Amino acid sequence: LEDPEDLPQHFHQADLAVCTLGTTTYELLATQTPIVGIPDNETPIPAALDELDAAIILPQTPTAEDVSAGVSRVLEDTELRRQLWRAGGKLVTGEDASNVADAVEASVDS
Repeated sequence: LEDPEDLPQHFHQADLAVCTLGTTTYELLATQTPIVGIPDNETPIPAALDELDAAIILPQTPTAEDVSAGVSRVLEDTELRRQLWRAGGKLVTGEDASNVADAVEASVDS
């Protein structure tokens, strides 16, 4: 699928997403989709998500084995999936989307 109109529905139905950690990260958090993320250049998102235990962070240039290990870790660990799911709900509530910006900013300042 390329740029589907019903992308949020796909996120809700997914067991997890493997993606770079750019702006799509916020949509995945909002839909509480567990993330196996590849750091995007020069953004504080990976460090913030890692600090908050809100995603599995892969190396900047992951190998196929890195991706496979990250995906397997999420799929095989029910409690980890719950933790990642809950993290999205805490960061992006729909009532106060600034929670994400605050969390990213706090991780950069610390």
